Amino acid sequence: MFKHYQFGFMHVVLNTSNGEIRYFEHEVDNERQYEIFLLGDGKFNRPIDIIKYNVLSYSKLTLSINLTTKCNFNCKYCFSDHSKGRDFKNFDSIVNLIEDFVKMHLGNQSIFIDLSGSGEPLLHLNKIIEIADKCKKLSEKYDKNIVIQFVTNGYLLSPKVVKLLQSHSILFGVSLDGCKENHDKNRVLKNGNPTYDIVIKNLSSIKEKQFLGTAMVIDGSFNQDLLQCYLNMIQYSTTISIKFKRSEKIDEFKNSYSLIISEYFKVVVYLFDMVMENDFSLLFAILNGDDSFGTMLSRVVIENKVYARCDGGVGRYSYDIDGDLYPCAPCSCDENFKIEEKNHLYQNITDLNYCGECEAKFYCGGECPIVKNTLKSNDVYLCKIKKKLFEYSLWFKSSLLKFNLDAYNKIYKFIIEKETR
Repeated sequence: MFKHYQFGFMHVVLNTSNGEIRYFEHEVDNERQYEIFLLGDGKFNRPIDIIKYNVLSYSKLTLSINLTTKCNFNCKYCFSDHSKGRDFKNFDSIVNLIEDFVKMHLGNQSIFIDLSGSGEPLLHLNKIIEIADKCKKLSEKYDKNIVIQFVTNGYLLSPKVVKLLQSHSILFGVSLDGCKENHDKNRVLKNGNPTYDIVIKNLSSIKEKQFLGTAMVIDGSFNQDLLQCYLNMIQYSTTISIKFKRSEKIDEFKNSYSLIISEYFKVVVYLFDMVMENDFSLLFAILNGDDSFGTMLSRVVIENKVYARCDGGVGRYSYDIDGDLYPCAPCSCDENFKIEEKNHLYQNITDLNYCGECEAKFYCGGECPIVKNTLKSNDVYLCKIKKKLFEYSLWFKSSLLKFNLDAYNKIYKFIIEKETR
């Protein structure tokens, strides 16, 4: 099945059955002429073999360890109940768990130890430093690149703490929900007090920002200026990750998806204008992180087709607070996903295909298995958003191919180098 996108200066044809895309400058009025031409393009019409990912499919492997479910915040969209917060059952066993993971994967892949969990990791700063020191010894012992990372709410990120983390080569990101209004609406202390001013104060005091990232969650109540959120976040970091909240109900984005789509349109136009002025700073910050639009754009630019949404249960595993193993940190809230003998629930859900002939599926990867299990389908309204992000990505690439090939090549190179780091 073919799908046509007409951007005035460029005609884009997509084969939805295999994800192949072709770009043509608009020289004829009859779209069928493109289809006739493409009949002779063997690759464009070739049936696709769906790849089953294995551990060798990934250049880096991730082991998440939930240090604590305790938190000094009470974020409105958090999936964890902090009222009964606990610490990891046996701190002394953490390094042994990490070493076992390293010994199982002695290939060339880098190993990332993610200590974000579902609470505030900086409540256990001393334990993080201890883990980093011991992982440095493991790295030397097994000749492996082992990276410690986590995301913090930023409230405890004083200059002294930052210096300590950076001196131990620990990567950290900060949750910053765009602008003050949106942040203080969602990210509050347990007593309901806002947190933006303290977090910004801490971020502003960080001098070395080369490896600093900021992260934001868009939920169904989002009603902000998204471009201003991006512009605010780049003042404090070199990596930006804005992602969508996992749907817990079928209409999570019902009332906001139209607004979100229009807000992303402003973002992509701004990014293109900046690139045309040879300013890649915001674009590269978005491409460098785990941003939802940045991920879609990266895949479209380098034509990287995907067959699953994430690496959970293959290139990523997670220990919950009780030391039980799960495919990823978010699914540890549901014991049905626990990795045990004869428990194939996660894989069975991953294999469910709710995408059909969706035009974006080979660049989106489908819905999160947790959402599939909760909704027994994809999130219809989130799918509408993702289809638009796919279309915006096609427009962005088409515009570069037509008007600024040097910028396109620079962006292409940046993405490829990031993928192989």
